[in-house]
Amino acid sequence: MKIEFDERFEERILNRGYEYYKNEAVQDVHEKDDAIVAKIVGSETYKVYVQIEDDELIEAGCNCPYAANHYCKHIAALLYYLEENNIDSCSKKYKNKRVELLNTIKKIDKKELENFLVDLLKDDENVYDKFRTKFGDIFTPLSLTEYRSRIKKAIRTSAGRDGFIDYKESRDYTREMYKITDEANRLVDNEYYDLAFDVASSILDTIPNTNIDDSNGSTGEVAYSCIKIIENILDKVLHDNEKLSMKILQYILHELQTEYLSNMV
Repeated sequence: MKIEFDERFEERILNRGYEYYKNEAVQDVHEKDDAIVAKIVGSETYKVYVQIEDDELIEAGCNCPYAANHYCKHIAALLYYLEENNIDSCSKKYKNKRVELLNTIKKIDKKELENFLVDLLKDDENVYDKFRTKFGDIFTPLSLTEYRSRIKKAIRTSAGRDGFIDYKESRDYTREMYKITDEANRLVDNEYYDLAFDVASSILDTIPNTNIDDSNGSTGEVAYSCIKIIENILDKVLHDNEKLSMKILQYILHELQTEYLSNMV
């Protein structure tokens, strides 16, 4: 399938999307209603859809923060995949795999399955994070101290032995930060506005001091996702929560003042 889409993406986004495609991150591709949907799997999993008519991209979307106002690398990865794969065979493969898994799960004793899931969640931090994000409505949120610890850990684990995040490692940095901003978005959905703001602003505060090769715009993407979270919070609380509204506005004014004064030095 030949699709015209290059001109709709920034070049760096296309490059990163192609890397995702070549690294086999595009999974579970199938048709749903009038769209083609897929999962893009990395340290975090995102859901992507595209609508194509006469080899032309009509519409696309992704649930990653960057895709709120841009075509993201996950969408690009799916489009690259579709250029080299037949969608009918992809859909058949997906449906067969799903049926096989469901039939296997039905054969497992419920208690044994529960124990397996509990052990898996206890032993694998990444799986636990995905599980807690997926079912955030029934989990007690982490404390701000715990979130700040995760932010520091994300920066530390993304860096090399010298503490510097190089061009390749910057992709890990972005993925790890997106895992936290995804949770912040979930906090907003569940009306934990104060905590969501504190998480987003804590990430923003780390960016100026993060030792990173930012030639691919990693910190800009992370900052943008945090700013969108704060905008969303402010939109929801502006007329109902004066205390939090003033806290956000004071933070914005402080950042503007800091940026202005630093440019004058």
